[in-house]
Amino acid sequence: MLSSELAELAGVTVRTLRHYHQIGLLPEPRRASGGYREYDVGHLVRLLRITRMTALGVQLSVLPAVLDHPAAAEELLDELDRRAAADIERLTARRADIAALRHSGAPPDLPPELSAWRSDPAAGLPADMARYEHEQLVLVGHLIDTGGPADLAALRPRRSPPATSKTCNAARATPAVRPHRRAGQGMSAKRASPVAPAGRNR
Repeated sequence: MLSSELAELAGVTVRTLRHYHQIGLLPEPRRASGGYREYDVGHLVRLLRITRMTALGVQLSVLPAVLDHPAAAEELLDELDRRAAADIERLTARRADIAALRHSGAPPDLPPELSAWRSDPAAGLPADMARYEHEQLVLVGHLIDTGGPADLAALRPRRSPPATSKTCNAARATPAVRPHRRAGQGMSAKRASPVAPAGRNR
């Protein structure tokens, strides 16, 4: 059979066949008079074994030892099982992060454990301050070790009220309000001051 026929039977591409030839995983067949490779059933069987093993997660670099030495399969299965368990744990943690982000409404570029430290969007924080706060939280999430965000979030209930998001918002808003009130009071004093001298002159 031709390379295109073999590739179709095994569910791979001709380019994959050529790659397997280059790395020595699949022996090259003899060529016909027209220069085309002629594959037989033995090539198909080995190719099917390769595709089966790669589907289990076996790396191409270790395939020759497994294909040519069946005794090594048992040890390989143990390694594949450990790797699959680690993948399941990683994907489970990822799904938990996605669920936490959906619940908190936090952006996906922020660790879910740090979303509680964000200011309430309804508080009307200025855009530049909100952006600065978000960037700081992203940096914190990157710098602390794995498990750190959970430890940091666990400290939040024990913090004093001024450190909470609502109190921080009030602290940020206070400087913008007080100068305005003082300016108004100063204007009233200035307007009242010319009246007193005029009364004394009269």
